[in-house]
Amino acid sequence: MPLSQDRVAKENKETAKRANEIRVMSCGLMMRLFGASYPDAVCIDGYMWDADSGESDAEGITYSVGGDIPCPVCNTEKWIDLALENDSFDIREEALVYVERLKNKHKDEINPEYL
Repeated sequence: MPLSQDRVAKENKETAKRANEIRVMSCGLMMRLFGASYPDAVCIDGYMWDADSGESDAEGITYSVGGDIPCPVCNTEKWIDLALENDSFDIREEALVYVERLKNKHKDEINPEYL
């Protein structure tokens, strides 16, 4: 059964509200990280969380998976340390180039103070 226009509009409003709540708590980065073909990671307080693990209640959204990977945008130094430790990049400058490309790709989502 196709979704009614009212239901689609309601779901779009809920999605926008959720995205705005997330942006208040973070730099706003949402990206592919946990294996999905869509942006499945969200930055909260400088760490990436699996957006698919989120549950909403009266208090807001609670995520149960993630939180151990630094955000490359707003927790850049810790992210670079982890990336170099995991041999994701050979040198720091390569990691910084990646971060700048990531910021450019997601510039419409990221809080401007982190650009």
